[in-house]
Parts: sequence; C-alpha cells; structure tokens
Amino acid sequence: MTTIYVDNIAPNLQSKISAPNLTLPTGSVIQVVKTTNQTQTVLSNTGSYVDITNMSLSITPKQTNSNFIITWNFQNVYFKSNQSGCSFRLVKDGTALFTPNVQYSNYSNIAGWHWSVGYSHYDISTHSTLTPITFKLQGRLHYTNALVDVNDGSAFLDTMIIQEIAG
Repeated sequence: MTTIYVDNIAPNLQSKISAPNLTLPTGSVIQVVKTTNQTQTVLSNTGSYVDITNMSLSITPKQTNSNFIITWNFQNVYFKSNQSGCSFRLVKDGTALFTPNVQYSNYSNIAGWHWSVGYSHYDISTHSTLTPITFKLQGRLHYTNALVDVNDGSAFLDTMIIQEIAG
C-alpha cells in the first residue's frame, strides 16, 4: 500500500473536490439543515395538536443507517390567560415521535407570563431509503379557556436545526 502525504488539496478550474467512497466514523456530523420563523402561531382550543407556523423542515439522508438530532427553540411562548397549559411534539413524516402523556409540558398560573422554550430530540431510527424525511413541530392547548401564542406578535426568532449523524 502506498501512503500519500499532502498539505493542501484544492479544486482545479471551478471543479469540486469529492470523495464518493469516504466513510465517516460513527457519530460524525454528515449534514446540517436549519429553518427559522418569525411568524406568530396562536394555539387553538380544538383539543388537537396544530402545526407551528414555518417550523417544518425536510432533510434527505446521505446514509441509510444515519440518525438525526433535532433541536428547536421558541424564543417566546406567551401565556395570555391564567392557568394556561400547552405541550409541544415532534412529528416525522406524519407520525408523532413523542406526545407528552400529561396535560401540559409548559404551564403558567399567571396571565402575561413569557417563556423561552428549547428542546432537542434524538431520532435513532434507521432509514432504508435516501428519500426526503420531513420533521415538523406541533403545539396544543390543554385548557379550553387558555390563550397561548408561540412567537407573540411575530417579534422573535424561532429556530429548528436537524443534524444527520453517521450511524
């Protein structure tokens, strides 16, 4: 076997450097996709989960045995009424990955309470194809008279990041 030592590899004449047979070690970040949102979502009193505006993101896996780390942050969740409770969940291709089994994961007994909410989720499923996968965030009220907004007044920046991790 021959060993080649180099200090720099650079593309020639607008070409790209590629390594199609390169295998990254387990745990390496393969790719990162991100979306941001500055639009208010009013959680409704339907008793069902509703999509959080602009917090849906698709990623096309580069490897079939990869995993995903999904991180999201709402800079502002505004509890407008007393005894306001809400929960959030992550949905992958139309299927909830986890739904809280309690009435609320966020709660305020005082009207006018603002929270910054950050979550992360590690999806350990294996993907058999390299087709796009869509993750989205949903929220739900747990009291009929509760009033809760995500990104109240569209004045904040919400973020969702997906990292594909080599399996």
